[in-house]
Amino acid sequence: MVKVTLIDRVIFHIVRYYGSLLGILGRAVTLPFLWGFEYIFEKCSRKVVNSPEMHARKLKHAQEQISTWNKNGRRTKLCTGRPGWQSMCLRTPAYKDSMTGIDLSKLDDIIQIDEEAMTITVEPLVTMGHITRFLTPKGLMIPVVPEFDFLTVGGLVCGAGVETSSQKYGLFHNTCVSFEVLLCSGEVVTCSEGENSDLFYAMPGSYGTIGFLTAATIRLIKAEKFVKLSYLPVNSLDEASQAIRKESLKNPGHDFVEGIMYSLHEGVIMVGSFTSKAEPGKINPVNRWYKKSFYKHVQDLSHSAPSVEYIPLRDYYHRHTYGIFWMTHILVPYIDMPVMRWLFGWTAAGETNWYKLIPPSFRQFSEKIVVVQDFIVPIEITEKALTFFNDQVEIYPVWLCPSKSFNEPGFFKFDEKSDTMQLDIGIYGVPKNLEDYELVKSNKIFEQFCLQNKCWKGLYADTFLTRDEFYEMFDPTLYNKVRKQLDCLDAFPDVYEKISGRI
Repeated sequence: MVKVTLIDRVIFHIVRYYGSLLGILGRAVTLPFLWGFEYIFEKCSRKVVNSPEMHARKLKHAQEQISTWNKNGRRTKLCTGRPGWQSMCLRTPAYKDSMTGIDLSKLDDIIQIDEEAMTITVEPLVTMGHITRFLTPKGLMIPVVPEFDFLTVGGLVCGAGVETSSQKYGLFHNTCVSFEVLLCSGEVVTCSEGENSDLFYAMPGSYGTIGFLTAATIRLIKAEKFVKLSYLPVNSLDEASQAIRKESLKNPGHDFVEGIMYSLHEGVIMVGSFTSKAEPGKINPVNRWYKKSFYKHVQDLSHSAPSVEYIPLRDYYHRHTYGIFWMTHILVPYIDMPVMRWLFGWTAAGETNWYKLIPPSFRQFSEKIVVVQDFIVPIEITEKALTFFNDQVEIYPVWLCPSKSFNEPGFFKFDEKSDTMQLDIGIYGVPKNLEDYELVKSNKIFEQFCLQNKCWKGLYADTFLTRDEFYEMFDPTLYNKVRKQLDCLDAFPDVYEKISGRI
């Protein structure tokens, strides 16, 4: 059993209060200089995209690294050379220390946009923030924009990405038209529904264990200047469950559906739609640096009558970035103090990857007590799932995000009879009663619930399943077929090895 010691708690609180403040002050000193370059880059990126010729030159550099690895006899397995501290998961991936890292760091540009075909082609390290900055002035957008502006296309394709428009469009990869993949042989192939289709459907969820994603072509949709967002308070578990199902299954549907529960019986369901005009006095740019975290704003409305606001498009898409939902408050407890927001909110203090650069003892403590899990459950068991997670850890707020699932081959399981609606239940925080929480035991209980109820969990999180149980939660049939065909077995670990840390 993993015990939380007094020394753990002391280190945690020192870093939490003083380490985070030093980090914010350091950013305040350096960011004005960095922002000068970023401002120039943003202005240019709105008008100019990287050329396919430039992409080809960067791709050649990656191919040369693969060629060298093959000539040296494939002595180690492959992974990306991206530093582990930049990953979204709490842990720092240890497997990178024993593998050959392929430098893909230059693959971070938009390659081209085709407004006639309504597609955009981007490299894997392009972020959601880059895409929304580029597309918003054009009145266009990709269908699914996961909330954090620092999330990358590669991570969202090879892991999984969900957002409040997912009830219309599914997961992030469901909106992709084609992928360009660098194989372990050094060959670059393009795959789509009609070309190399097995590879196309096997890439999502593969977690970098089939090949390296080097470009993705994504569908575009028409967008407007604002999102008209309606806040619908709910005052019971049954009311919350019925509301999230009703609003996500409505036909014609909303453009966006989301819920935040502040207790088992109290929350707010939000529904949104694109609009070009806003009512005077109801515009709220929620992502301004001086405003409180979005979930705090929503909580203020949880005891009021239904209300409506008009949120500028980019503010809506990145409304959870500052506080990383509510996770930043664990590391920086004073993040929403008015003086903190006014003086330092502009430093993007909510980016918490910095904590992986501090002493391991702090990280180990946070990994013992902090739950960061997304459980994707059939929407019809919403009430059952919320009750179960409440009984186990009683962590609030809880995020609710419906997502349509499609009857297509791949790693993520679906109902073979029809297209269905699932619900992402995001549990992020510290259990109310730490004495009853134990990392391995508690997570095994979560995972057994998923296995028994046809649920799956986000791949970014640790798993304590056995290999057989893991591949019962997901469907490895096509994945294993493609790995064998492409000679991946000695080139990459499999997904379970990377997720579980058993490498």
